[in-house]
Amino acid sequence: MEINLKDNNLFNTDILAIEKNECIIFGNNGTGKSTLVREIKNSQKDNYDVRIFQGFDSVINENKELNAVVLGEENVEIDNKISRLKENQDNILKEKHDKYKKIDESAYGENDLYIEWEDAKKAYDKQYKKVDRFYKKAASQIKELEPKITPSTSYHKNIFKDEIKNAHKLTNEEVNECSQLIRTEIKEAVSINFPDINLVELREKVLNLYNRVIEEQVHISRFEGNSEKRIFAKKGLEIHSEGDLCSFCGNKIEQEVVTDLKRYFSADEVIEFQKKLSNQLIVLKQYQEKIKSLSISTDDFYPTYEKEVLLIQKDMYKFKEEISEFLKNLISLIENKQKNLFEYLDEPQIKIPTNSLKINEYNDLVQKNNDSNLKLLREEAKAKLRFNEIYKHKEDFDYDTKTSTLNQLEQELSEKKKTIDLVKEEISSLDYEVKKINNEITKLRQETLSEKILANRINKTLKSYVSFELVYKENDQNGLYMIKNTENNEYRNVTKLSTGEKNIISFLYFFEKLENSIITSGNRRQLVIFDDPMTSNDGTMQYIIINVLQNLLKKKYPNKNVEKLFILTHNHHFYLNLINNLYKKYERYEFIRLMSNGFKTTIKKIESGNDDFNTNYAALWYDLKFVFQNEEASPSLLCNTMRRIIETYTKFNSIARNDFYRGSSGAKKFLDVNSHQIEDHTADLIGTNKRVIMEVFKNCFENNNAIDHFNQYCDWI
Repeated sequence: MEINLKDNNLFNTDILAIEKNECIIFGNNGTGKSTLVREIKNSQKDNYDVRIFQGFDSVINENKELNAVVLGEENVEIDNKISRLKENQDNILKEKHDKYKKIDESAYGENDLYIEWEDAKKAYDKQYKKVDRFYKKAASQIKELEPKITPSTSYHKNIFKDEIKNAHKLTNEEVNECSQLIRTEIKEAVSINFPDINLVELREKVLNLYNRVIEEQVHISRFEGNSEKRIFAKKGLEIHSEGDLCSFCGNKIEQEVVTDLKRYFSADEVIEFQKKLSNQLIVLKQYQEKIKSLSISTDDFYPTYEKEVLLIQKDMYKFKEEISEFLKNLISLIENKQKNLFEYLDEPQIKIPTNSLKINEYNDLVQKNNDSNLKLLREEAKAKLRFNEIYKHKEDFDYDTKTSTLNQLEQELSEKKKTIDLVKEEISSLDYEVKKINNEITKLRQETLSEKILANRINKTLKSYVSFELVYKENDQNGLYMIKNTENNEYRNVTKLSTGEKNIISFLYFFEKLENSIITSGNRRQLVIFDDPMTSNDGTMQYIIINVLQNLLKKKYPNKNVEKLFILTHNHHFYLNLINNLYKKYERYEFIRLMSNGFKTTIKKIESGNDDFNTNYAALWYDLKFVFQNEEASPSLLCNTMRRIIETYTKFNSIARNDFYRGSSGAKKFLDVNSHQIEDHTADLIGTNKRVIMEVFKNCFENNNAIDHFNQYCDWI
């Protein structure tokens, strides 16, 4: 079970995991017990019928009167009905037990149906394994045959089982024909995918770029008629800046020179033209690469098509040679123009290739070659050889006889299982009858649980301890509990009782109502919380409450429908007496400690007795350790805990307080003054750290020859 604490800033954790059904929580006042109770209810109310006991006020109405439970009167007729129902129920349970023994594995000598089913299953399993081994072995042997006759390398027993219906015997001649066919190599050619290039348009496009001349935006006479100088200057502009020394002549590069060169080379028309040249060059080189990649291999074709492929291959070589030269010339024109943007160049002579690439003719041959049904014929031959092998394995194993035996054993096993399933259905029907009787008994018990009986149960528990009894009195609206003095038979109002008396009545009232939870909660699982059930120091009342809660923890009340139990307390004495004599308590029950540093509450799980206190006095030292080690806890909180320890120690050892502080200069005033400020947790009133305070505290015990006592409880320093 998980308690969601994410929306609450009081605790140091978002989720509290409860692993056991019973949980005992100790926390001093102010550590958030009631807040935790509220969070438990909010997070579990959809899963459980949550019942919370929080003292007398939690079970009275707005008029300070005990709530009345509206139930019927117990009578002899109902008792007789319940007795008859229980007798019938016992007979049904006996019949169920007798039937169950027949199918129970552990009921030796009486489980005849189970033995018959078990024998049938053993016989079936033995035959099944025999047939299954045949499937695996045969499939493995067929898979390993050379040449391969299986459709894939993953041939296994399930495929073999599926194909066994196709088993067929071949003649020797048929075996030889199929074997020769599967050895024939399958050839598959690849089609050529080449772009349709209009060579005339391509040449015209390149010549247009080649013949174009860009006018100079800035005239630089030293470039005139020399493209190499222009290229040299452009490269120099890319690697130099104004004020640099020229890498060639060593002179300083002036601003005017840089400005002129930038204007010369950065004109919009120049940049745009250079981009067109670069893009065209990329296209030409891409065509060039595709031409280089063209390849035809006669090895990919069957001999039938070899002559035609050779002719196309010869034409392709001529085409590649011509178009490669054509593209090479076009590329040369573009590259030359890139160097001479501003000059007219000689008119080139570029011839269009006369040969063409017979792509469609070649791809038609590829289609014819690849459409050969040899691949299909090979697969059919493999299947025939495989079915022949399956036939041989089938005959060697005497497959039909063994599978017939297996089917017969499976049928026998199915019949035995049907018999057992029928018995299980009969048992289920008997269980339903038992449930129906339980529901009838519950309804009848509902009629017997009256206010009078409830009052009598409370009075029975209190009789030996108090001088009053609880009396149910009819009222126009709800029933009221009146308190009758057993010594003078006078009635008094419930609210006139002492705190201890009111608490024990409300506690027992709450406890007795738990037995009715099956009815009122719709048979939901119940989560019960006792939030500080001991509110007075009355030893008698505490004994009653502890006794009831211990029996509830030990599950001695079978009629109480309690699945989850939480007990929260701040009372050391009550806590110690409650957990006393609980068997394997830290293994069977969940123990939690709530400890506050004044700002946040730490939730700590207690795993063993070493983590728990065994006296009220030990609990004070336990609190001292927590406050000292918690960084957020104020020094004033530490002083208050020390004062309580000193008060208890001096009182137990009959030592005057002033005598105890003697020898520790200012210790009494130091501790007491700061202890009085305990309500102000945000102020550091002592003006020093907690380790210094601990040294003062230690000196007090040292000066009273009690350092061993101090070390016994403070071995963590």
